[in-house]
Amino acid sequence: MKHPEAYRKLRFRKPTPCKLTHERTGKALAQRLMAAKNPLQQGLGLIGRKLPPKTGLIFPMPRKERFRLHMWFVPEAIDVVFCDRTGKSLVVKDVKGGFRPFTAYKAREEAEMFIELPSGAAKGVRKGDRLSITPAP
Repeated sequence: MKHPEAYRKLRFRKPTPCKLTHERTGKALAQRLMAAKNPLQQGLGLIGRKLPPKTGLIFPMPRKERFRLHMWFVPEAIDVVFCDRTGKSLVVKDVKGGFRPFTAYKAREEAEMFIELPSGAAKGVRKGDRLSITPAP
């Protein structure tokens, strides 16, 4: 699955200034984004490290599926938003708030990608909402 230009500039360990916005409320869910683009990065995710404040980690996947995630060896709770791309927006398919260390979760629906955010960042985001990514000026 081909991903838009915005994802090409994102790196795995170096947050890039980009704004992830909840379109219904105008709330910024993240001010910086990183991306796990290959299987090694996707397998490592946040294992052994904390997500920096106001930062999201995007997992653009090769195919749409019902993702199964775990929090083994992740030191703090996070929120996870499962999305599909629709034009220039992301459509929310499922949200897992307060995903705690040493637990597992299976998404309720298939999605093209998911975004990990600091715990509480996705409060108020629900299925069907739209998110947008805009580069920093």
